[in-house]
Amino acid sequence: MLKRYWLPQIRTQKEVLDWLNSEVAKFPKVGETPKRMLVYGIMGFGSSQTAFPEAKQLALALGDNTTVNATGKKRELVAHWGDRRPEWIKKQETTRKGGFDDLYIVSYGDEIHLPAIALTDDEFAKWLKRKV
Repeated sequence: MLKRYWLPQIRTQKEVLDWLNSEVAKFPKVGETPKRMLVYGIMGFGSSQTAFPEAKQLALALGDNTTVNATGKKRELVAHWGDRRPEWIKKQETTRKGGFDDLYIVSYGDEIHLPAIALTDDEFAKWLKRKV
C-alpha cells in the first residue's frame, strides 16, 4: 500500500479556487493574453465561472480569452453535436438568439464517435487502392 505524506483535504469550490489563485499568483506575469489564438477549456470544470468571481480571476490569470469578458465577440464553441445532418444543424441555428452570430467553431473532432462500418480486409484494401 502506498503511504501518503499528507492528509487528504476536503474543500469547498471557493476554497479550492482561492488556493489555485494563490498558487498561480506565485508565477511571474510574463507576456499578454493571446489575441489571435483562441484558448478553450481553461476552466472546463462545472459552472464555477458564473458562480464565483474567484473562478473568473483564475481564468484570466491562466490566459482565458474565450469565456470571461467575451460578450459580443465570436467565441462560442459547440463541441457536442452528435447529429451531422445539415437540416438538424439549421434547426439549431434557428433556435439560438441571433442564430450563429457569436458561434466561431463547431467541432466534430475528438468529442464524437463515428459509427462503426463493417468492412472485410479485402473491402478495406479495395477502398484504399481507389483513394491512391
